[in-house]
Amino acid sequence: MGALGLRRGRPGPPLAPAQLGVALWIGWAVTYAVVYSGAGGIFHFYYLSTLGPPLAALAAVGVRELWLYCRAGLASAVALAGALLVTAMWQAYVHTAGLPVVADEWQRRLPIGALLAVVLAVGVLLARLIRRGNRPGAGPLERLAVGVGLGALLVMPTAWALSSVLVRGVAVIPSADIGRLRTPTPTLRASARLGEVADRRRLIAFLEANRHGERFLLATPSAQLASPLIVATGEPVMAMGGFHGLDPILTPERLAALLADGQVRFVMLGELSIASRLMGAESAGRPLADWVRANGAPVDPGRWSESPGSPFRSSRRELYDLKPSAGLVPAS
Repeated sequence: MGALGLRRGRPGPPLAPAQLGVALWIGWAVTYAVVYSGAGGIFHFYYLSTLGPPLAALAAVGVRELWLYCRAGLASAVALAGALLVTAMWQAYVHTAGLPVVADEWQRRLPIGALLAVVLAVGVLLARLIRRGNRPGAGPLERLAVGVGLGALLVMPTAWALSSVLVRGVAVIPSADIGRLRTPTPTLRASARLGEVADRRRLIAFLEANRHGERFLLATPSAQLASPLIVATGEPVMAMGGFHGLDPILTPERLAALLADGQVRFVMLGELSIASRLMGAESAGRPLADWVRANGAPVDPGRWSESPGSPFRSSRRELYDLKPSAGLVPAS
């Protein structure tokens, strides 16, 4: 609909300022649509936020242009009613596809209510257009119908946006998810999260009790374990494989040198997400893992874990002591 804005003003170059603005928004939207359609590798939901400004601007331009057609009494005014209805149907499809398997009743009824409101508004608008014929002008009823239709189209996007405002999501991968607005119920995932927090506290207590001047509190396969430990303690924690564990920063020889220099003692293995393992993090970190297992002593999980062998783990964690001769003290 936004392309309708190009029809206003002079038909050829130089373009009027309003036409240049519309061309900018169209170019922005098309560029990102093409790039994202052909993008490979990792793709996160929040990348799509770059499409928000141009789509919002073009939608506003399109609604204004179609409303002007409506006031002018043109036959193409029915396009406004059609655009409202098609948009509502698309929203209902996207909303329903994004609902979790277990959803609250209001979440299932939300698209039905919004769609019915738009259908009612479209029906009133079409009836008024047919009755008026080609006479220009728009009365209060047409204005009310368009206002109700546009307001109904804002209901579902608002609900999805509020999910990011009212409920804390995953900070590193921000996205709107209406499933977060469900009535809280005990779930396996929630239990796993609580278990992980308790486990992390005991691991930190163990590491701090057995740290004897080493620079790093712990060396981990990736930043996904290192980052929460850094936030919780304020101490240096080494991510040996970068964010996902795919980019080792050390060789076994370099790790041996850090050990000899007194900079590291404890190394965690196996703490990799499912995504990291699917991308090949285990293979990338195997040389370091093999060296740690050959030269370190495994630490009994009962010393540092609240739930040894917990089924909540995506992969089994192993803690190794590279200085077993120093002895271990229990965590306080």
